Amino acid sequence: MIEVRKMSAAEISEYREMAMEHLAREEAEAYERPLEEMRVSARKAFDSLLPDGGAAGPDQHLYSLWANEQSIGYVWISLRGDRKQIAYILDFYLHPGMRGKGYGTEAFAAVENHTRKLGAESISLNVFRHNTVAVHLYEKIGFRVVSYMMAKTL
Repeated sequence: MIEVRKMSAAEISEYREMAMEHLAREEAEAYERPLEEMRVSARKAFDSLLPDGGAAGPDQHLYSLWANEQSIGYVWISLRGDRKQIAYILDFYLHPGMRGKGYGTEAFAAVENHTRKLGAESISLNVFRHNTVAVHLYEKIGFRVVSYMMAKTL
C-alpha cells in the first residue's frame, strides 16, 4: 500500500533542488536548449510557484510517496479552477530504483484517492513526449490526450 504524506521542510528543500534539476534536464532535451539556460528557467518557475524557500501555498500541495516505510517518490499537486476542482499534477516522480516495479500505477491510484479528499473532480498533467515510460503509464491508468503543445527551435 502506498501512503501519500505531506512533505516536511527538509523534504521540500531536498525535493526542490532535485526537481529543478530534473525539470531543467527534461526541458533541455525537449526544447533542444542548453542545460544551463533551462536551469535558470526551472529556478524561475519554482521561485514563482513555491516562493519563500519552497513553502507550499494554499493551492500547492507537496507530498512524498511511501511504500513499506520507504520513500519511493514525490508528487506536487496544484488545485486549480474556480472551485479548486482540478488537481493539476506539476510533478510525479519516482526514485530511479523504484521504477519498473509497479509502484507507478499503485502510487498514482493513491494520489487519485488523495486528490478526491482535497475536493478535486479531475486530474490533469503534462508529460514530455520523449518520456515514453511516463506516457505509457498515464495512458494505462486512463489519461487521454486533450491537447498538443508543439515547439520549433529557431
